[in-house]
Amino acid sequence: MGACCSGEESKQIVEEEPTEIEQKAADAIEATKAIAEAAQKKAAEVTVAVQDEVAAIAEAAKEIAEGAAQKVAHIDQAAQKEGAEVAEAAEAKVAAIVLAA
Repeated sequence: MGACCSGEESKQIVEEEPTEIEQKAADAIEATKAIAEAAQKKAAEVTVAVQDEVAAIAEAAKEIAEGAAQKVAHIDQAAQKEGAEVAEAAEAKVAAIVLAA
């Protein structure tokens, strides 16, 4: 016959091979699940980190905006004060000219 195995041995090999293939498939499925879980965990960590960075940037932008608003208010107050002083000086000059006339 020339075959390396008897009929009984062939039957045994055929019965064992699907079990080995099934085990490898199960191992591959478990490995894939583990990879997927690790990827989900990493994605969640990255999402949290990005949210933290966005929150920090938003807070910094808020502080910058508040500082800018305060500076504008100071500039506005200084301009109003200077405008009032110029108006008073102009009124005094007009009054001096009227009195001199």
